[in-house]
Amino acid sequence: MRKRSRAKQSPEYTPSMSNLFRLPKGKKRIEVHSLDFDGCFGPAFKGFEKYKSMAEYNEEFVQYLFFKHKNSDNVELKFMVGSSRQSAVSDLRAMVQQDDKGENIFSGSCFVEIETFVSQIKEYFNESKVDVSLDRFLTTDIFHERAFDSTFLQAQRENGNYLFGIYRDEIQKLENIVPDLYRQASNICAYLYNYNKAHKILFDSGKFTLLLTQMHKIASENADADIDFHFYEDRDDILIPLYLIFNLHSELLPANLVFHPHLYITGKSCLHPYLAGPIKGNGVIDYEYKNTAIALRKIALDSTHPSHEKSAFVVDNLADRFIVAKKLEEGVTELISTPLLLEFIEARKQRLFLEAINYDTNHAC
Repeated sequence: MRKRSRAKQSPEYTPSMSNLFRLPKGKKRIEVHSLDFDGCFGPAFKGFEKYKSMAEYNEEFVQYLFFKHKNSDNVELKFMVGSSRQSAVSDLRAMVQQDDKGENIFSGSCFVEIETFVSQIKEYFNESKVDVSLDRFLTTDIFHERAFDSTFLQAQRENGNYLFGIYRDEIQKLENIVPDLYRQASNICAYLYNYNKAHKILFDSGKFTLLLTQMHKIASENADADIDFHFYEDRDDILIPLYLIFNLHSELLPANLVFHPHLYITGKSCLHPYLAGPIKGNGVIDYEYKNTAIALRKIALDSTHPSHEKSAFVVDNLADRFIVAKKLEEGVTELISTPLLLEFIEARKQRLFLEAINYDTNHAC
């Protein structure tokens, strides 16, 4: 099938009046790795299999990073949670899943595992000039108006004792704690639903909200840097729509950032760019990216998904609603941005314009 794009591009908008829109060529280099967990980077086990750390589970990736950057200078490696586990509740509920055969698959807390993982990578670069750090930001921090990293640390405290926490050396007890695990998750969900209805968590299973927010957070904190943003995902039904949207609308990405999508399946890792390669951003930095995340949640809330009224989560897949394939003739398909996406882009552009005016007004001499 031959694909060609005729999607109408939004008008280029580059006002010169505000510092918000100045994107100097950066001297500092930042390499971000946003890691999916389940089926991707996260350790997962059936029955009584021996526990492996996240670093052991992804040894090839760790070695790849080390040999790529061991002699690098002026490079920062930043890691972020690219999983849909963006809250303590979603982390807890995902610790026990079932495969196609109905067998239980166990994992530890995403937040405990990735913290340990990044600490071990730091040790690899202990003698080098490469700075390695973990950005603990989660989108739930925005929806609950919490300090960045607070949700991450809360999840570590509340979920760290399950599965590969206190039971790390006693795997045979896993089956015994499954009922307790689900009971705890249900209690937390009930609390969120009853007392925090106004702050429902957007569970955007397509990860459009997650990636757009992460990219602009990093760009807004490092406007003078050149950023390579690598995203790793084991599901191509998530990766492909994201790639298509950002490829059609590179103005959504900051101009100082390059997006690198990777298909990464545990045991079948692909460290090279997926699909047609990286996408260079062509837009301005969204310093108020929190408002963008809230706007995306509103789009999801305005839909009629039946789970909205009975769950602590707003369940949606915005990427699937933002792009469609239209058959033009036999073997020819056109990729089209939906009116919903174009309306979001236009509203976002207008909001950025107003924020720029307010910035100039408040900082006028």
